[in-house]
Formats: sequence, structure tokens, C-alpha cells
Amino acid sequence: MGLLPAVNSNRTQDNVRNFLTDEFPRFIVKSGYSQLEVQSPRISDLPKSQIVGNNIEDGMIDYFESNRIVLAVVKAIDRCPKPYSKILRMAYIEEMNDTDIIVTVPYERSQFYRLKAKAFLWFADTFEDTCDLHIYAKENV
Repeated sequence: MGLLPAVNSNRTQDNVRNFLTDEFPRFIVKSGYSQLEVQSPRISDLPKSQIVGNNIEDGMIDYFESNRIVLAVVKAIDRCPKPYSKILRMAYIEEMNDTDIIVTVPYERSQFYRLKAKAFLWFADTFEDTCDLHIYAKENV
């Protein structure tokens, strides 16, 4: 028994992949950032667009929460060890497809997919302060 709870690696990888593929782009839009601004090495916490709608307060809360999550994702990717952060950055910030990434990194296809799967686990660890994307293994008691 270790100090950290056991993680279901496959389900955690799927959870992170779904978050980065489906939810992260929505947070970018809601935050007012453009994809180019997220790709920039320096993005700020300053508002990028006005909130328009019936309930300004709810819109502002939604905006600031989305902004916080976008910044946290970028920081979490950057905190992953080098090969993993590079793969995650190319895939989810620079929006490159796997084939294009494989051409630019010094890994064979099968090794690339193993590294990408491991990158999802690293991301789950580095993003845990913002949102825990881990799926924990059930212990037999």
C-alpha cells in the first residue's frame, strides 16, 4: 500500500483525453481567449471580451472560472516532464493531429502513443489542484 491511492490508468487516460478534447476548447471560448492567445507563451488574466446577457453577474462568474481553468490547463501542461508536455502542447494547445506530431517528434508511432497515454496521467497529476481527473481503482477490502 502506497501513500497515494491506486489509479485506474485506462479510465484516467480516457477522462483526461475527453477533458482536453471536448471541454478545454469550450473553456477557451467561454474565457474570451482565442486559440492563438492560448498558444502564446504569455497569456494574462485580463478580460478579453465583454460578457453579454441577461444575468451579468452569472456571466462574469462563468467567464472568470473559464479563464482560471484555461490558465490552469496551460500551466499543468507546462509542469509535466518534457516529452509529455511537448506532446500535450502540440496536441491540445497548438491543435496538431497525431500524424503531424509524429512527424515532428523523434519517436516511432507506437512509442508516441505510449508516451501520449502516459502524458495523460502526468496531466491528471499536475492538474489535480484545479480539478481531479483521476479515476481511482476500487480496492478489495
